[in-house]
Amino acid sequence: SKERQVLAKEIREYLTGNVSVAPNSVINYGVISDDLISNDINDTTLDNFIWLLLFAIIVVVFVLAIVFRSFLMIAAPLLGLSAALIWTYGIITLLGRPFSILEVAVAPVVFGLGIDYAIHLQRGYEEARKHTSSAAHAWIKSFSIIRVALTLAVVTTVSAFLASSLSPLPPLRTFGITLALGVVCAFIASTVTVGALHVVVEKTTGVNKRKSIDISKFAKVATNIQQRNTARILLVVVILTTSSVFLAGTRLDTSFELTDFLSEEDMPIMEVRSDIYESYDAAAWKSVTILIEPSSGEDSLNGERDILRGLEFLDLRISAIPDVVTPITTNSQRPSYDGLYPILRDAVEMNSTFGETYHLGIFDGEIDVIDGFQEGDISAAINYLLQNNSIGEPLRGQTWAERTSMHVALTDDDSSLRYLKIRVDVIAETSEQTSNLAEEFEKQAALIESEGYINADVHIGGEVMMIHSIFSGLVVSQVESTGVSLLVSILVLFVLTRRLGQSLVVILPVGIAGSWVVGSMAILGLNWNVLTIMITALTVGLGIDYSIHVWRSFEANRNSGLGVWDSMRNMYATTGTALIMSAGTTICGFLVLKLSPIPVIQDFGIVSSISVAFSLILALFVLPGLLAAEVRTSNQDN
Repeated sequence: SKERQVLAKEIREYLTGNVSVAPNSVINYGVISDDLISNDINDTTLDNFIWLLLFAIIVVVFVLAIVFRSFLMIAAPLLGLSAALIWTYGIITLLGRPFSILEVAVAPVVFGLGIDYAIHLQRGYEEARKHTSSAAHAWIKSFSIIRVALTLAVVTTVSAFLASSLSPLPPLRTFGITLALGVVCAFIASTVTVGALHVVVEKTTGVNKRKSIDISKFAKVATNIQQRNTARILLVVVILTTSSVFLAGTRLDTSFELTDFLSEEDMPIMEVRSDIYESYDAAAWKSVTILIEPSSGEDSLNGERDILRGLEFLDLRISAIPDVVTPITTNSQRPSYDGLYPILRDAVEMNSTFGETYHLGIFDGEIDVIDGFQEGDISAAINYLLQNNSIGEPLRGQTWAERTSMHVALTDDDSSLRYLKIRVDVIAETSEQTSNLAEEFEKQAALIESEGYINADVHIGGEVMMIHSIFSGLVVSQVESTGVSLLVSILVLFVLTRRLGQSLVVILPVGIAGSWVVGSMAILGLNWNVLTIMITALTVGLGIDYSIHVWRSFEANRNSGLGVWDSMRNMYATTGTALIMSAGTTICGFLVLKLSPIPVIQDFGIVSSISVAFSLILALFVLPGLLAAEVRTSNQDN
């Protein structure tokens, strides 16, 4: 593919850079191909990756400055997470994993989760620092307080991302592994590197005093809302969740193209594509390839009369498929496809002597055998055509030998048919149309094998099947990664709590957040693509972190002897503050992706930001009410 991309770029540079701008040129050239599109996607992504990352860092610094108002509190997590990012990409490179545009999205995830870990640890560190003169002891105490929640969050998040390694698509497998590795690196950097920086700097410069942000009023208001409106909140959640599921099922667009990676406003190749689509009906043509080979244990395709009859029935069925290209302004209503059957039909129509020689004739526009036909005649006819260098395809300028060799292969002794290839032109503008066509041709393949005329194995390939396979792989990846991540999360929570009911309560807001996200995608007109298809698993990975922190804080307060509402109020004042800060930083980091010139990365930034916002809202305003209800149900408090 790299060689093809280089060649395509040279052709484009020659035509658009030399010929089109020549003083005597009266023609402007626009060059486009899948290889050029892939090349421009990679170049654009890599060109903008650095400045997007720098801008994300600036945004994170700005938010941290508002939150902590301390140089050390900003510099320590920033340096630690920069190291984590370098570790992540470095390890992936050492492992020999190819870097794709998907890995661009790893940076904001690592920063978002790493900042979350660092904020929780630094707030705990500030509190512990009031009671000890040792920076090292303060950091260890901070980690010990939230170690269970932090470790559990990392385990479930890594499991959610590693679930993508089950994907049938290699880029998604690498993306999932890279995300999981990034989370581990962020955890190590936040707990070890950031802590070490605090210890070293404070031993050198002393303690940096500052006034923490006070949101005690927020804690009180939020607790009062929960105490008085829990039932109403849950009713609203049910209504919103039901609406989101309905919208996602009826309005969420599941179509995509390779060109979805390119901006129609900023990239010249998209102007060429638009011109072609506006000017030619054939712009959306793709191909389906039907490959026919001998059944296992056979060396050739036997029964030439039956093979011809089977291909005749296939010709009739292809004509009936709506999206197969068929001329509408000519006398011919034959579909646009090529293979053994149309080759023989064209040869007999153009030369009746050829038909008589090999006992073939045309009847009502269809080819069939005539008197005297015997096994081997079709192979002999093909052998003749393979040596015929006269024009056999006027439109493409192919000789009979060139055209025939592309679709038929004989055995070594030229006595029998060995392989057949049929290429069918179809119209498929979207992946949805493509999937429908792929399923239709899979049915045709099954019919060829089952109807008894051709004893062979039939395979479907071509552009249509490739796109269909990619889309199917994306759907499988979404279902598997989401299911595995939820299952692992519930399992880990159950092992920790020994209470299935409480584990389900903690995980419920995460599942609700996922449904809200896909509903929001439907409302905003965003469709599934190679990045947004991962959002449900990403929501689990990000949302479980918030839910676990809320739950652990609430449980710790309960175990210390506080009542339900006092435990909730204290949770809002401590953990709630940290979650709002970390979620705000993460949202800002993801929103930076909106500045990318790549549309799918822009969509990923928007959807990820929405996912974080919903996860935060549900963790702070739904989960506490569920936890309080669970406590009252189990008669642990009043």
